[in-house]
Amino acid sequence: MSFLLPHFLREGRGKVSVYFSRVYNPVWTNPDGFSWVEALSDEAAIACHVALTPTWSETATFADYVLPMGHSAERHDTHSYETHSGRWLGFRQPIRRVAMDKLGMDYTDSRDANPGEVWEENEFWFELSWRIDPDGELGIR
Repeated sequence: MSFLLPHFLREGRGKVSVYFSRVYNPVWTNPDGFSWVEALSDEAAIACHVALTPTWSETATFADYVLPMGHSAERHDTHSYETHSGRWLGFRQPIRRVAMDKLGMDYTDSRDANPGEVWEENEFWFELSWRIDPDGELGIR
């Protein structure tokens, strides 16, 4: 889908109300990056683009909102990479959050424990879905 989306939009096969690019830079990465420049520049095709990224990128240049994602040292989650024909799962655990737990220091979410107030991605998605559906009526919360 990532390669095809701008071509579908150019053909009039739909439109996107909100597009989230998550640690993804299709303008640079995909073979036809200019098709992404065209799509991301056309508000009739993609009304709102939110870039979730730990670093500035060519794609973030075309975003309506750029939200910082933490680097591995700022994240407290599981991760997996398919680097070979094996399966494995890693666990990231930033030391500051663990230290705050051990010292009995209060924090609301990861922004209180991370340098630069970086929000962990899973907390961002929970908060966003709860704000979209505050009373659970839509079945999202």
